[in-house]
Amino acid sequence: MKIKNPKILVIDVSVTRSAGGEDATSPISTDCRDFLFKVYEICHRAVSTFEISEEWKGHKSRFFINWKRWMRGQKKINDLGSTETENKGLRDKIEQVVRNENHKEEILKDIHLIEAALATNQIVISRDDTMDDLRKKYQDQIPEFKKIVWVNPTKNPKDVIKWLEAGANPKDAPNQ
Repeated sequence: MKIKNPKILVIDVSVTRSAGGEDATSPISTDCRDFLFKVYEICHRAVSTFEISEEWKGHKSRFFINWKRWMRGQKKINDLGSTETENKGLRDKIEQVVRNENHKEEILKDIHLIEAALATNQIVISRDDTMDDLRKKYQDQIPEFKKIVWVNPTKNPKDVIKWLEAGANPKDAPNQ
């Protein structure tokens, strides 16, 4: 099933490491696997930056290794350099706005996901609800956070798959 306007998705390691194989029975493993397979099948794309690639190398399931090979074989992974995605203005804003050091540390740990999303279709796929909560908490002070769509493929997985099949329009994203 191919769609007309495939999206470029930032896929967090929290999803790739959770994707189980055909014999997986855990709902999280099957939801992540089904999501990644649909991304491939529908012809959406994934973005890779240096930081994302390094995370992917350290945490991968057997299914993810095959998925990444399939995606690369079909040229469905967009490799972006750090200079294309790093946003010093955003990082400075976080330093100025976020006073809670734990929050700041958590945000900066995953800022590369937000930066990659801002450089592409503004969609992050992640199971990291803590980061999503922080993004929502600070979105009034950091407008870039408001632009990001954060989708957890394990929350309402059937709706997430329908959203992918319908073209992954950010305005229609589930879990927002």
